[in-house]
Amino acid sequence: MIAEQYPTSGPIRIVIRHRVGPVELTASATETVEVRVDGPDADDYTVDFSAGILTVKAPPMADRWLRPRDVAVTIAAPEGSQLDVESGAGSVNVHGAFGSSTLHTGAGNIAIDQVCADTTLETGAGRVRLGTVSAKTKLHLGAGNTDVDELSGDLTVASGAGALNVARALRGTLSFESAAGNVTIGVPAGTPTWTKLHTLMGHVDSSLPPVGEPPEGADHLELRIQTVTGNIALQPA
Repeated sequence: MIAEQYPTSGPIRIVIRHRVGPVELTASATETVEVRVDGPDADDYTVDFSAGILTVKAPPMADRWLRPRDVAVTIAAPEGSQLDVESGAGSVNVHGAFGSSTLHTGAGNIAIDQVCADTTLETGAGRVRLGTVSAKTKLHLGAGNTDVDELSGDLTVASGAGALNVARALRGTLSFESAAGNVTIGVPAGTPTWTKLHTLMGHVDSSLPPVGEPPEGADHLELRIQTVTGNIALQPA
Protein backbone atom coordinates (compact mmCIF):
# COMPACT_ATOMS: atom_id res chain seq x y z
CA MET A 1 0.00 0.00 0.00
CA ILE A 2 1.17 3.54 -0.86
CA ALA A 3 -0.09 6.57 1.07
CA GLU A 4 1.38 10.03 0.39
CA GLN A 5 0.46 13.61 1.21
CA TYR A 6 1.92 16.72 -0.44
CA PRO A 7 1.43 20.44 0.23
CA THR A 8 0.33 22.61 -2.70
CA SER A 9 -0.61 26.26 -3.17
CA GLY A 10 -3.32 25.71 -5.77
CA PRO A 11 -4.72 23.45 -8.49
CA ILE A 12 -2.44 20.77 -9.93
CA ARG A 13 -2.38 18.41 -12.89
CA ILE A 14 -3.08 14.75 -12.18
CA VAL A 15 -1.80 12.07 -14.57
CA ILE A 16 -2.87 8.47 -13.94
CA ARG A 17 -1.87 5.40 -15.96
CA HIS A 18 -3.73 2.51 -14.39
CA ARG A 19 -4.36 -1.14 -15.21
CA VAL A 20 -7.29 -2.64 -13.38
CA GLY A 21 -9.36 -1.41 -10.44
CA PRO A 22 -11.38 1.57 -9.26
CA VAL A 23 -10.18 5.17 -9.41
CA GLU A 24 -11.70 7.69 -6.95
CA LEU A 25 -10.97 11.41 -7.40
CA THR A 26 -12.19 14.20 -5.11
CA ALA A 27 -11.69 17.96 -5.45
CA SER A 28 -12.25 20.31 -2.52
CA ALA A 29 -10.99 23.55 -0.96
CA THR A 30 -7.73 22.10 0.31
CA GLU A 31 -4.02 22.95 0.23
CA THR A 32 -2.83 19.36 0.23
CA VAL A 33 -2.77 16.47 -2.21
CA GLU A 34 -3.50 13.04 -0.78
CA VAL A 35 -2.76 9.83 -2.67
CA ARG A 36 -3.55 6.26 -1.75
CA VAL A 37 -2.79 3.18 -3.84
CA ASP A 38 -4.14 0.00 -2.34
CA GLY A 39 -4.11 -3.61 -3.55
CA PRO A 40 -1.90 -6.66 -4.00
CA ASP A 41 0.34 -4.93 -6.57
CA ALA A 42 0.16 -1.41 -5.09
CA ASP A 43 3.83 -1.29 -4.07
CA ASP A 44 4.85 -1.71 -7.72
CA TYR A 45 3.17 1.59 -8.65
CA THR A 46 5.14 4.80 -9.06
CA VAL A 47 3.87 7.96 -7.37
CA ASP A 48 5.59 11.31 -7.97
CA PHE A 49 4.68 14.94 -7.32
CA SER A 50 6.84 17.68 -8.79
CA ALA A 51 6.35 21.02 -10.59
CA GLY A 52 2.62 20.90 -9.87
CA ILE A 53 2.12 17.52 -11.56
CA LEU A 54 1.05 14.39 -9.70
CA THR A 55 1.84 11.19 -11.57
CA VAL A 56 0.54 7.75 -10.62
CA LYS A 57 1.72 4.94 -12.90
CA ALA A 58 1.28 1.19 -12.96
CA PRO A 59 4.42 -0.87 -13.59
CA PRO A 60 5.04 -2.23 -17.10
CA MET A 61 3.69 -5.69 -17.76
CA ALA A 62 6.58 -8.14 -17.50
CA ASP A 63 4.48 -10.98 -18.86
CA ARG A 64 1.61 -10.18 -21.23
CA TRP A 65 -0.11 -13.44 -20.23
CA LEU A 66 -0.12 -12.52 -16.55
CA ARG A 67 -3.55 -11.37 -15.39
CA PRO A 68 -3.27 -8.06 -13.49
CA ARG A 69 -4.89 -7.85 -10.07
CA ASP A 70 -7.20 -5.06 -8.88
CA VAL A 71 -5.54 -1.99 -7.44
CA ALA A 72 -7.54 0.96 -6.07
CA VAL A 73 -6.29 4.53 -6.65
CA THR A 74 -7.75 7.27 -4.45
CA ILE A 75 -6.75 10.94 -4.78
CA ALA A 76 -7.93 14.12 -3.04
CA ALA A 77 -6.77 17.39 -4.61
CA PRO A 78 -7.58 21.13 -4.75
CA GLU A 79 -10.55 22.37 -6.76
CA GLY A 80 -9.72 23.27 -10.34
CA SER A 81 -7.09 20.54 -10.71
CA GLN A 82 -6.82 19.01 -14.19
CA LEU A 83 -7.24 15.31 -14.87
CA ASP A 84 -5.53 13.01 -17.38
CA VAL A 85 -6.61 9.45 -16.60
CA GLU A 86 -6.12 6.23 -18.56
CA SER A 87 -7.34 2.93 -17.12
CA GLY A 88 -7.42 -0.51 -18.67
CA ALA A 89 -10.49 -1.64 -16.75
CA GLY A 90 -12.37 -0.36 -13.73
CA SER A 91 -14.70 2.39 -12.64
CA VAL A 92 -13.69 6.05 -12.50
CA ASN A 93 -15.61 8.24 -10.03
CA VAL A 94 -15.07 12.01 -9.88
CA HIS A 95 -16.42 14.22 -7.10
CA GLY A 96 -16.15 17.99 -6.84
CA ALA A 97 -15.15 20.80 -9.20
CA PHE A 98 -12.17 19.69 -11.28
CA GLY A 99 -10.69 21.65 -14.18
CA SER A 100 -10.33 20.45 -17.77
CA SER A 101 -10.26 16.65 -17.85
CA THR A 102 -9.61 13.67 -20.11
CA LEU A 103 -10.75 10.26 -18.85
CA HIS A 104 -10.33 6.99 -20.73
CA THR A 105 -11.12 3.45 -19.70
CA GLY A 106 -11.08 0.32 -21.83
CA ALA A 107 -13.97 -1.11 -19.84
CA GLY A 108 -15.63 0.49 -16.84
CA ASN A 109 -18.25 2.93 -15.67
CA ILE A 110 -17.51 6.65 -15.40
CA ALA A 111 -19.37 8.93 -12.97
CA ILE A 112 -18.83 12.68 -12.53
CA ASP A 113 -21.04 14.70 -10.23
CA GLN A 114 -20.25 18.09 -11.83
CA VAL A 115 -18.64 19.00 -15.14
CA CYS A 116 -17.59 22.66 -14.99
CA ALA A 117 -14.62 22.70 -17.42
CA ASP A 118 -13.96 21.20 -20.86
CA THR A 119 -14.06 17.42 -20.52
CA THR A 120 -13.50 14.44 -22.82
CA LEU A 121 -14.61 10.95 -21.78
CA GLU A 122 -14.10 7.61 -23.49
CA THR A 123 -14.98 4.05 -22.53
CA GLY A 124 -15.01 0.92 -24.65
CA ALA A 125 -17.78 -0.63 -22.58
CA GLY A 126 -19.38 1.04 -19.60
CA ARG A 127 -22.02 3.40 -18.35
CA VAL A 128 -21.47 7.15 -18.05
CA ARG A 129 -23.34 9.13 -15.41
CA LEU A 130 -23.04 12.90 -15.20
CA GLY A 131 -24.61 15.17 -12.61
CA THR A 132 -24.60 18.82 -13.70
CA VAL A 133 -22.94 19.63 -17.03
CA SER A 134 -22.14 23.32 -17.56
CA ALA A 135 -19.09 23.10 -19.88
CA LYS A 136 -18.20 21.62 -23.24
CA THR A 137 -18.22 17.83 -22.88
CA LYS A 138 -17.43 15.09 -25.41
CA LEU A 139 -18.28 11.41 -24.88
CA HIS A 140 -17.18 8.40 -26.93
CA LEU A 141 -18.73 5.07 -25.95
CA GLY A 142 -18.38 1.70 -27.61
CA ALA A 143 -21.36 0.34 -25.69
CA GLY A 144 -23.11 1.79 -22.67
CA ASN A 145 -25.83 4.13 -21.51
CA THR A 146 -25.37 7.81 -20.74
CA ASP A 147 -27.37 9.53 -17.97
CA VAL A 148 -27.30 13.27 -17.29
CA ASP A 149 -29.08 14.99 -14.41
CA GLU A 150 -28.91 18.58 -15.71
CA LEU A 151 -27.46 20.07 -18.89
CA SER A 152 -26.57 23.74 -19.34
CA GLY A 153 -23.49 23.38 -21.58
CA ASP A 154 -22.62 21.75 -24.90
CA LEU A 155 -22.65 17.95 -24.89
CA THR A 156 -21.60 15.67 -27.76
CA VAL A 157 -22.15 11.91 -27.46
CA ALA A 158 -21.02 9.29 -29.99
CA SER A 159 -22.04 5.75 -29.08
CA GLY A 160 -21.96 2.41 -30.85
CA ALA A 161 -24.87 1.18 -28.77
CA GLY A 162 -26.48 2.75 -25.74
CA ALA A 163 -29.34 4.90 -24.51
CA LEU A 164 -29.22 8.58 -23.61
CA ASN A 165 -31.28 9.97 -20.74
CA VAL A 166 -31.20 13.67 -19.81
CA ALA A 167 -33.43 14.57 -16.89
CA ARG A 168 -33.28 18.37 -17.45
CA ALA A 169 -31.88 20.08 -20.55
CA LEU A 170 -31.82 23.83 -19.90
CA ARG A 171 -29.65 25.33 -22.66
CA GLY A 172 -26.70 24.63 -24.93
CA THR A 173 -26.29 22.19 -27.81
CA LEU A 174 -26.84 18.47 -27.36
CA SER A 175 -25.59 16.23 -30.17
CA PHE A 176 -26.10 12.47 -30.05
CA GLU A 177 -25.27 9.76 -32.60
CA SER A 178 -25.74 6.04 -32.01
CA ALA A 179 -26.27 2.89 -34.03
CA ALA A 180 -28.72 1.62 -31.42
CA GLY A 181 -30.24 3.31 -28.41
CA ASN A 182 -33.31 5.12 -27.14
CA VAL A 183 -33.15 8.82 -26.29
CA THR A 184 -35.21 10.55 -23.59
CA ILE A 185 -34.78 14.27 -22.90
CA GLY A 186 -36.63 16.36 -20.35
CA VAL A 187 -37.07 20.05 -21.17
CA PRO A 188 -38.44 22.58 -18.63
CA ALA A 189 -41.60 24.40 -19.65
CA GLY A 190 -40.98 27.57 -21.63
CA THR A 191 -37.49 26.62 -22.87
CA PRO A 192 -37.03 27.66 -26.53
CA THR A 193 -35.90 24.48 -28.30
CA TRP A 194 -34.55 23.91 -31.82
CA THR A 195 -34.58 20.28 -32.92
CA LYS A 196 -33.12 18.08 -35.64
CA LEU A 197 -34.25 14.54 -34.84
CA HIS A 198 -33.83 11.40 -36.93
CA THR A 199 -34.28 7.67 -36.31
CA LEU A 200 -34.25 5.08 -39.06
CA MET A 201 -35.98 2.23 -37.20
CA GLY A 202 -37.85 3.90 -34.36
CA HIS A 203 -40.24 6.73 -33.72
CA VAL A 204 -40.07 10.33 -32.48
CA ASP A 205 -42.44 11.47 -29.77
CA SER A 206 -42.56 15.02 -28.40
CA SER A 207 -45.01 16.26 -25.78
CA LEU A 208 -43.36 19.68 -25.51
CA PRO A 209 -45.70 22.65 -26.00
CA PRO A 210 -44.71 25.17 -28.72
CA VAL A 211 -42.71 28.13 -27.41
CA GLY A 212 -41.59 30.10 -30.46
CA GLU A 213 -38.25 31.69 -31.28
CA PRO A 214 -36.24 33.12 -28.40
CA PRO A 215 -35.29 36.81 -28.30
CA GLU A 216 -31.86 37.57 -29.76
CA GLY A 217 -29.14 36.59 -27.31
CA ALA A 218 -31.52 34.67 -25.03
CA ASP A 219 -30.74 31.17 -23.77
CA HIS A 220 -32.10 28.34 -25.87
CA LEU A 221 -31.65 24.61 -26.38
CA GLU A 222 -30.48 22.91 -29.56
CA LEU A 223 -31.01 19.18 -29.99
CA ARG A 224 -29.33 17.19 -32.77
CA ILE A 225 -30.28 13.53 -32.31
CA GLN A 226 -29.59 10.69 -34.72
CA THR A 227 -29.97 6.96 -34.11
CA VAL A 228 -30.41 4.01 -36.43
CA THR A 229 -32.38 1.78 -34.08
CA GLY A 230 -34.09 3.54 -31.20
CA ASN A 231 -36.91 5.82 -30.16
CA ILE A 232 -36.57 9.54 -29.42
CA ALA A 233 -38.76 11.12 -26.74
CA LEU A 234 -38.90 14.78 -25.70
CA GLN A 235 -40.94 15.46 -22.60
CA PRO A 236 -41.52 18.18 -19.98
CA ALA A 237 -38.95 18.07 -17.18
